Amino acid sequence: MANEQDCDRLYWRAVRIEKGSNCAAAGQGGVECGGPIGVHHVAGRANAVRFNTELGVCLCEQHHIGGRFSAHGTPKRFIEWWAEEFTEAYITYCDLRRKIVSDRDMDYDAIKGELSEIVFGAPVFAD
Repeated sequence: MANEQDCDRLYWRAVRIEKGSNCAAAGQGGVECGGPIGVHHVAGRANAVRFNTELGVCLCEQHHIGGRFSAHGTPKRFIEWWAEEFTEAYITYCDLRRKIVSDRDMDYDAIKGELSEIVFGAPVFAD
């Protein structure tokens, strides 16, 4: 049976496959890239779109959790930039961001299957 951690690992890989492994915010806010590339959940982790790869973005550590311009350090500036750069994803974000779900509402097996299709080219279901 799949769990949250299985889906998180696949989500990280799926976003990097779909978006590439470079920082999407390179040079933004006058901040140079620095640190390893990670994946940011633009819509957060406590809602129905947590594993929606359209709402994931690859960021270097500096643009993910750094200071002057980063997803966690300056969230309002970051969302404004993201909305301008990724307009279609921003529209999805606006439509779905308020749909909060609890863990009991998550079908981790189905999520794992969908993410596995992106990562491996075929669904991989729970053991």
